[in-house]
Amino acid sequence: MLAMVRFLVLLAMTAGFILAPTATASPAGPCEWVTTAEAADILRQPVVATPILDDPASPELSCGYRGTDGGGDGVESDLRSPGAFKVDAMTQFAKAATTDGATEVGGLGLKAVCIYEPTTTPPSSTVVVQLSGDRLYRATGWYAKSCDTLARFARLAIGRIGQ
Repeated sequence: MLAMVRFLVLLAMTAGFILAPTATASPAGPCEWVTTAEAADILRQPVVATPILDDPASPELSCGYRGTDGGGDGVESDLRSPGAFKVDAMTQFAKAATTDGATEVGGLGLKAVCIYEPTTTPPSSTVVVQLSGDRLYRATGWYAKSCDTLARFARLAIGRIGQ
């Protein structure tokens, strides 16, 4: 009987470790990486979140956060996994990092840069973060959001999708 109790306790402990959620478990969809309340705090205005690419089988997932004031201001939060680019994430990141005006951003993923893109429509800034598992995370702010603003988005999202 004692052997059976020990076995059941061991089984329960093992199941608990196997079933326990991890800190890097990805939420169900890209609009859950940064909540609308968090986005509103960062953008200093009420926002709506709209999935852009949210098929879990896709190598690219993204969500757009737009201010509700009608000004067109917002941020796109984007995760690219293997299969989303023609090359690997490291090569894609290296290309982004050598763009004119790219500046290093500390404390995000394996490496991160912020790129100002004045000639895009609308003008924008993007924080590009190299992650483990051959992945890239990008936060793009329309109308040239500051690198600090985009880095705040990136920190929240990466905290939920994993480095």
